[in-house]
Amino acid sequence: MKEKTKQENPGRVGAGKFWAWQSRGISLACEIMILAYITIYCTNTMGMTPGLVGGILMASKIFDGFTDLLAGYLIDRTNTKIGRGRPYELAIIGVWITTWLLFTMPESGNMTIKCIWLFCMYTLNQSIFITFLNANSTVYMIRAFDNEQQYLKINAFGGIAVTLGAVVVNTILPLTVSRMATSAQGWSKMILYYSIPLLIIGLMRFLFVKEKNSAEFQSQTKVSMKEVFEVLKTNKFIYFVGLLLFVYNMITNMGVATYYFTYVVGNLELASFLGIISVLVLFSMTLYTKLLKKWTVKQLIQRGCFLYAVGMIVYFFAGANVPMIIIAGLISGSGTLPIAYMNYQMILDCAAYNEWKGHARMEGTMTSIVGFASKVGAAFGVGLLGILLEVSGFVSGSDGLTIEQPDSAVWMIRLLMTLIPMAFYLLLALVLRFYKLDDLMPQIRQDLEKKSSDNLEPVTE
Repeated sequence: MKEKTKQENPGRVGAGKFWAWQSRGISLACEIMILAYITIYCTNTMGMTPGLVGGILMASKIFDGFTDLLAGYLIDRTNTKIGRGRPYELAIIGVWITTWLLFTMPESGNMTIKCIWLFCMYTLNQSIFITFLNANSTVYMIRAFDNEQQYLKINAFGGIAVTLGAVVVNTILPLTVSRMATSAQGWSKMILYYSIPLLIIGLMRFLFVKEKNSAEFQSQTKVSMKEVFEVLKTNKFIYFVGLLLFVYNMITNMGVATYYFTYVVGNLELASFLGIISVLVLFSMTLYTKLLKKWTVKQLIQRGCFLYAVGMIVYFFAGANVPMIIIAGLISGSGTLPIAYMNYQMILDCAAYNEWKGHARMEGTMTSIVGFASKVGAAFGVGLLGILLEVSGFVSGSDGLTIEQPDSAVWMIRLLMTLIPMAFYLLLALVLRFYKLDDLMPQIRQDLEKKSSDNLEPVTE
């Protein structure tokens, strides 16, 4: 009966497996929201200048140039009894330990100790643990599910599931920050309360989703470093995907919303409206899955970029007007969804392109390139925030979130929240005009299917 159901509906994914798979995505989405507060924690509680904080976080990314590509290479060469990608899921433990330690900086230490602590914990978090979780995602997915229809469903509807799970944290974070994070001890205790349950949730994928032990995957040869560099030279399309995630993570991780609601809106607790907006935005995701029947992924992302730009214009004129902020959030949030949840499909297309050109698919390497771009983008966003706040005259301190700021700093916060992100997304839409892989995919799929059925030699153009 189970086999008959698979044949009649090959895209079907059981509810239990679906939610177990999304659990780690929910956990990491919540971690991203929490890390968005690292700059305001350092400036308003630890007394560090925004330029110093941004510089330290950007400097830690030097290690990513080595760890990301190394992680993809290691995963592509891994063969264990429990799978190729699954063992690396245990890195989620390190993610949440270092997240808590980031917000448990030695309060009595001098500035040098604080800088070293921030650099080390952030580097471990992003350059080691997050690196392996990013690099293993696609490798694990294609070995846990059966076909492209399931991949698409996991990525598209998985976005809704991740947003639903993370929206709870997104809604209550501003409330807990304003009420608990009034001291260094308060920050540490608050983050610990989040870390323990989110770590347990993040382990569900490892515990309940197994990789397939098929002959197809077990017989795959290990990838050589020479092959990795060859693919990096010939597959230009993966760099477009990396650029997408660079911009998305730069804006998402900038952390300017905490400053915006504190100094422009005047009430950090109102940031909880962003959580409500996230729920409403989910409805547009169901529309996007239907639009994919009409548009390619690239076209969907381009239109999303333009929609985001409209939302930013509304945000710019909203000021402290809460109804306008909600409208702006709905528009801009809907615009970013295609990048957030369709990038895995683009990575799979790049892997298929590798195979079409006669190389190994190298899902791990492809994912690690995108992961590298994501983390550099996140660090660049934090660094840009710190530098521009510094030059605008932002005043740091250690008395919480009530520091009065000069008009120049408030104006800069408005620009960082609205027009600056808008410019990056419009540039992204323009660059995507040169991404041509969508046009090649029908032919690539046809050739690979023929190769699989007839055991033909790989296409080399």
